[in-house]
Amino acid sequence: MEAEFARGDRFVVRDVIGYRAGLAICKDMHFAALGRGYGRERVNVVLEPAWDFYVDGWMSVRLAAPRGLESGYSVVHSARDSFLSVSDRFGRVTDEIRSRRLPGATLRADVPIGPATPTPYARVGDVFGWICVAAGLGLRFKLR
Repeated sequence: MEAEFARGDRFVVRDVIGYRAGLAICKDMHFAALGRGYGRERVNVVLEPAWDFYVDGWMSVRLAAPRGLESGYSVVHSARDSFLSVSDRFGRVTDEIRSRRLPGATLRADVPIGPATPTPYARVGDVFGWICVAAGLGLRFKLR
């Protein structure tokens, strides 16, 4: 079975009606590093097919939306047994509907497309967070 699958080594970016679209599969959008990579690739939107679960499907939508906020793109999440959703580059879920078994569900939404400009977080990653940790530790020991 392993011979049928190969590990990817680059980001999948395609032109879709004049916009740069990235592709992430299911749990990929739970990881900030992958989301930042698409920001550096200057995508306008990330398309994310998934197979979530009804019980915690809302969580996958809420984990994918911040990737768009961090790196400046919209996310279109289309999940079996969960939710179909659209979130904008500010991390707001703009449209959402629960997916259903056959005959299925349809979400017709205008995807808010912004400029394909990476955010500071997409460019430098967790540097700001580590600076805050270092400053916090410095203040902690200085105040003693």
